[in-house]
Amino acid sequence: MSVRVAIVGGGPKALHALERLVAHLPRHANAQVDVFEPSTPGAGPAYAPDVHPALLMNLRSELVDAWPRSGPQSVPTGPSHPTFAAWSTTQGANVEPQDAAPAEYASRATVGAYLSDALQRVVRDAA
Repeated sequence: MSVRVAIVGGGPKALHALERLVAHLPRHANAQVDVFEPSTPGAGPAYAPDVHPALLMNLRSELVDAWPRSGPQSVPTGPSHPTFAAWSTTQGANVEPQDAAPAEYASRATVGAYLSDALQRVVRDAA
């Protein structure tokens, strides 16, 4: 099986589309995926790690998760596919103190770093 896919835009929705594509491809499929994103892939312009740290998420950190947790091909929570709350506790000095507590509202930049990390994990899983 040979597949060629283009994903235009590289924000959170593109990350989800790519993750689902990788999850549904047969094990030995020959796939070429091109992602077109001028900003940070995985994060997109709204969550780019270089946006001003005063720009906060509009939902609590405990609700941020890059992975599908329900359905037929759900991804179990664990060190290789962490929730934002779990990921932020492992980042130490790279995460602002308010972002480390799951009950807080994280900065968009920190969530962008998480989404970029999640994209790297999807690419690693695809290999």
